[in-house]
Amino acid sequence: MGFESPWMLLGVFAALVPLAVHMHLRRHAPVVVMDAVMRLVLTGGRTRVRLRLVHAALLATRVGIVALVAVLFAEPFWRRPAGAAVEARHPVALAVVIDDSLSMRLSSGGRTAWAQARSRVSEALAGLPAESEVWVVLAGRPFQAHPSGPTLAGRTSAGWDADTPARFVSERNPSRTATDLAGAVRAAASLVRSSALRDRRILVASDFLDHGLDGFPAAADLAGIEARAMDVGPASSPRNRSISRVVAEPAPDVSPRHVRVRVEVENGGDQVLDEVVTVRLGRSGAARKVSCPPGGRCSHEVLMALEDGALAGEARLPPDDLPDDDARFFPVAPRDRDAVLVVNGEPRRLLELDEPFFLLRALGLRLEDQAGLPVTTVRPEELSPLHLSAVGAAVLANVPSLLPEQVRAVADFVASGGGVLVTVGDQVRPETWGEIWGALLPAPIRDVVGAGGPPDPGETVGWVSPDHPVTARLGAGAGSLSTVEVRRWAVLEGSWAQGSQVVARLRNGAPLIVERRIGRGAALALLTSIDADWTDFPLRPAYAPLVRQAASYLATAGGPRPRASIEVGEPRRIELPEGADHAVVTPPSGSPVRVTVTDDYTGTAVPGVYRVEAFQAGRTDAVRAEAFVVNTAPGESVLTREQGVPAALASADGPAAGTARPGSGSPPFRKLALVPHVLVLVLLLLLAEAVLRGKA
Repeated sequence: MGFESPWMLLGVFAALVPLAVHMHLRRHAPVVVMDAVMRLVLTGGRTRVRLRLVHAALLATRVGIVALVAVLFAEPFWRRPAGAAVEARHPVALAVVIDDSLSMRLSSGGRTAWAQARSRVSEALAGLPAESEVWVVLAGRPFQAHPSGPTLAGRTSAGWDADTPARFVSERNPSRTATDLAGAVRAAASLVRSSALRDRRILVASDFLDHGLDGFPAAADLAGIEARAMDVGPASSPRNRSISRVVAEPAPDVSPRHVRVRVEVENGGDQVLDEVVTVRLGRSGAARKVSCPPGGRCSHEVLMALEDGALAGEARLPPDDLPDDDARFFPVAPRDRDAVLVVNGEPRRLLELDEPFFLLRALGLRLEDQAGLPVTTVRPEELSPLHLSAVGAAVLANVPSLLPEQVRAVADFVASGGGVLVTVGDQVRPETWGEIWGALLPAPIRDVVGAGGPPDPGETVGWVSPDHPVTARLGAGAGSLSTVEVRRWAVLEGSWAQGSQVVARLRNGAPLIVERRIGRGAALALLTSIDADWTDFPLRPAYAPLVRQAASYLATAGGPRPRASIEVGEPRRIELPEGADHAVVTPPSGSPVRVTVTDDYTGTAVPGVYRVEAFQAGRTDAVRAEAFVVNTAPGESVLTREQGVPAALASADGPAAGTARPGSGSPPFRKLALVPHVLVLVLLLLLAEAVLRGKA
C-alpha cells in the first residue's frame, strides 16, 4: 500500500479532537435532577452497559471519520504486482528492448543495472502465451535485433518462440558502447508491426538516463503498440567521476623526445574529488594528485619523456561504481590535419633573414573565409616521428641533411597519407641530399644553376599546370606565377621515379615545381628557395595563395586517414602499405588478428591500445608499426536523470504507470486507487454516527 500525498497523513492527528472533546465534556457534565422512576431505569444493569457501549461506539465512529478524511486526502493506492509483460491468453508479438550500453554496468547495492534488467526481463518472458513471436533488441550502438532477419528491410519474418529469448538474455553481458535507445525502440516497433499477430507490444528495460533519451519516439510513433517500461535506473544520481579527455602534444621547448600530457577529469559527484591520476607512456609513469569541485571539470598537465616505440599511453583514476570510464587511452600525438610542421634548415638571428620568414606569414594569413593554419617550427636535428604524427603536412625548408631514421620517418609519413613540401637553398648540397631526394622526390639533385649576376633579370615562369590543385586557381595577370623571377634553381637527374609529374616550368623548360606520389601521400618540391634569396616569389601576390593551396593539397592528398582514436564498437580502417602482404592487429586482450587486405577492423569491443604491424612476405621485422586507441563514449559517464521514463512509455498501463523505486530491483507493480473505497467507508461511518447519536 502507498500514498500519492503521504504528507497529508499528518491530518490523522486531528482524530484526537473528538477524543479530547469527549474527555472534557465528561469532566464538566451538567447535573440533571431525575424522578425516582427514571433513576430506577437508568441504574439497571443492562441499560447502563448498553449506554456505555453506544457512547464508546459513537466516539470510535467520530474518531474514525476524522482519520479516514485525512487518509482520503492522502490518496491511498494498493500495489498490485504487474505479473508478466503480457497478461493475455492469446499469442502476442513482443519486442524486448534491453539497454546494454556502458551505463548499465553501474553497480548499486552490489548489483549492476544490467543484472536487474536481465532478471526482470526473464521473469516477464516466463508468462508468455504459447505461439507468441518475440524479438530481442540490444540498444547499444549500433543496436542489434535478434533474431536478425529481413524484417528491418521491409519483409516479414517471425521472431523467436516463447522460450528462446529468455535463454538468449540470460547469456548476454553489457557492452561498453554508447546507447541508441531511440533507434532500438523504433526498430522494435518495426519488428512487431511486421508480425501477422494483432496484439503488438514492446517492453523496454533501461536505466533511462538523460544521455540515452535524445530523439526518443513520441507516443504517436508507437500508435497501435502497447509499450511498457522496466526502469532499473539508480534511485538517486550516483557519484561518478571519469577521465573525459587526454591529449599528448610535442614539447619542443623541452626536447624533441618530450610530450605534454593534458588530462581532463570530470567530477560528476556532489563531493570534492581528491584522487591520484596515474599516467603511463611506454615504460614511463607519472602520478599527480588532482582536486576538482563537485560537478566540475579540471585539467592537469604532465611532462613525460617519450621512449622509442611508445605509440600510445593511458591515464587512470582509482575505480568507482562505474570503473570502465576511470581509464582513458591516448595516442602519442593526435593528428591535426590543418597543422603544418616547418623544418627550418637555416635559422638566423635576424627574423627577416630567417629561412621560413615569408612562409610562416603566408601560412598565418586569413585568406577569404579560411583562417590561418597552426604552424610548428623545429630544427633538423629536432625532427622526430612525434612531430610528424601531429600534423597534416610538413615543409623541409633548405634542410642540409637528415639522419637515415629521420628520412624513413618522413617517407613513412608520406606513404601513410601525409604530404611534404621540399624547398632548396644555400644549405642544399647534392652530395648530402641523394638519400632524401631518392626517398621523396622524382630524382636526386644533379646540380644548382643560375641565370647570372644581378644585372641578369633571371628566368621567369613559362608554364603552369591548369589542372593541378596547387596551381589551378592562379590565373593570368598580376596574381599569376608568370611575373615570378628565379635567379637560381636546382636541376634533377634525368631518370624520374614512377608517379612523378611537373607542376610548373621556367621559360627555359627547367622544372620549377614537381610532384611525386608515394603510397597514399604526395611530396612536392619547389626547386628554388622559399625565401627571397634565389627568387622574388615571396614578394609577388601569388606567393601566399600558392603556399596555402600547397599546404591544403598535401594535407588532403592521401584522402581520409584512419583515426588514431575511436570509440568502442566503431570500425577502424587497417591499410596495408605498399609492398606489405599482411598486417597483424594486436588488441589489448585476446589473440592477434591477421589482416591480408585493406579493410575495416571491427573487433573494437574492448577499450585499450591496439597495435598494428605491417609485414612483407618472408620478413619477420615489421615494415611499419602504428597504434590506435579505443575509448568509451564520454556521454555514457554523465549519469544525470532529469527526464525519467519517456512519455511514450509512461502513459502505458503496467510497470510504467506505477513503477517500483528505480534501482530497487523489486518487481514492477500497478497502482490500484483506494480513494473510492475510503470514501464509501466515510459515508458508512457518517450514517452509523447518525444512528448511534439517536440511540445515545
